[in-house]
Amino acid sequence: MKILNLAFLMLSCLAVCFAIPKNEPVYEPPKINEEFDLQPGEYHFDLEPLLDDGCWYLRFRVKSENTIFIQFSTQNEDGSDESYEVMIGAWNNKNTCIRKGRGDDFILDKATKSIMKGRSWQDFYIRRSQGLWEIGDEDSGKVIATAQDENPFDVKYVGVKSEEKSSWKFELPGFGRRVIRQDIHKPGRYVWKYPELFQENFYLVFAVKSGHDAILVFSPSNGYDDEAYGIVIGERNEQTLVLQ
Repeated sequence: MKILNLAFLMLSCLAVCFAIPKNEPVYEPPKINEEFDLQPGEYHFDLEPLLDDGCWYLRFRVKSENTIFIQFSTQNEDGSDESYEVMIGAWNNKNTCIRKGRGDDFILDKATKSIMKGRSWQDFYIRRSQGLWEIGDEDSGKVIATAQDENPFDVKYVGVKSEEKSSWKFELPGFGRRVIRQDIHKPGRYVWKYPELFQENFYLVFAVKSGHDAILVFSPSNGYDDEAYGIVIGERNEQTLVLQ
């Protein structure tokens, strides 16, 4: 059976956003195919803005022997007080960190000794879903670190720099991958507003907020039929997860 379509049903008010980070982009992506070298020093901010403020998935390739910095900001330049600075290989290639703002507010500081390899290309991803951050190794899929920010900034712009000479590649697919965000306020009905899945093998990342009984349906048609799968989250007073 080929699953093509999906829908959400809620029994109480629901807000949902999701992405399909391993498949082709859902909509036309930004036209990015950049490769450049950076000298140590100032941020390079001439990159395409993120497509969504709160939920996105960023993939990049980099070659550096020491700290790399990825800044997510409300402005298309360095210096905003409402920004995040991701540091991979911080403190002389010993830690991975996320600094919020321009001061000393670190929402992440984790030991990751010798994470930057220097002479070889490395593929990383940075994922954010509202206040939840995740940094990982794109090749292995291994999560390097996670962090939670209870009062997140709505950032849009991306800049990069390095402590030593570095090389970067931003290629499709993977930069600022399209995230669909839909707020639903009418409980008790299925909503089939989402695009078709591209492959039979996929994984889906989504965030949901509901009192109980949020149902995610995968179906071969654009509607609920006998060959559909339904995943019920929070059934029976939020105690069970059911696959129908």
